[in-house]
Amino acid sequence: MEMNNADKRAIVATNDHSLPEVLSAILEPTGIELQRVPAGSMEPYDAAGYTLVMVDGDPQGEVGQGLPALVVISPDDPISAYDSGADLVVDKPLRTNVLLAKLRSVLRRYGVSI
Repeated sequence: MEMNNADKRAIVATNDHSLPEVLSAILEPTGIELQRVPAGSMEPYDAAGYTLVMVDGDPQGEVGQGLPALVVISPDDPISAYDSGADLVVDKPLRTNVLLAKLRSVLRRYGVSI
């Protein structure tokens, strides 16, 4: 089931004020709208209505259950991030073309085309 662009939303939990701006510029051509929330405020959180959930740094607790695609950006321990439910771990600095290719691959598993 493919979503239309109006249905594509992403949320990023971060305390880095420049990251949402960078991610918005990367995601804009895909039609995904980005919303920022402060790091640590996503547990518990409602992922309903989001195409993509991103966490900057280490996820807090078990994060992969019932979520759309989960991307963890620059965690201290990538293995722990994957064990916590991350679909994708990426490092800073973000490489636009590589990040978009990885996102397309992960989102296809959720039936989302970008």
